[in-house]
Amino acid sequence: MKVFFDTSVLIAAFVNAHPRHSQCFPWILRVKRKEITGIISAHSLLESYSVLTSLPLSPRISSKLALSIIKENIISVFKIINYTENDYQKLLGDLAANELSGGSSYDGLLLHAAKKCNADKIITLNLNDFIRAAPELIKKMSLP
Repeated sequence: MKVFFDTSVLIAAFVNAHPRHSQCFPWILRVKRKEITGIISAHSLLESYSVLTSLPLSPRISSKLALSIIKENIISVFKIINYTENDYQKLLGDLAANELSGGSSYDGLLLHAAKKCNADKIITLNLNDFIRAAPELIKKMSLP
């Protein structure tokens, strides 16, 4: 089964103090055990780095530790979906057609990757935002 992961699930899985860690971490283990194919958007790599290095934790996650987490737990085990110029043009048209703006544009970007790889399932902690961004994918979306 091809499972597309929103960045919110990745962050919760890697941060023990996150309130949803216990729901998200087992999904990462399933990818590592090759029980499912984990898929992410290339955008999630930078977003994960940004969030991990800016979380208000004590001690903070250093940039080197964030890079290590990403390399060992995402890059080495997930399929990463990249975007072409045509992907961005289609996405912009879809965003405008659905009257999405602001931060919702990034939800649209991630969901475009989920469509591009024909994911069987999409997991997110931002279910309502994802449904607004791509209501046609609602049957594939769920919380972890």
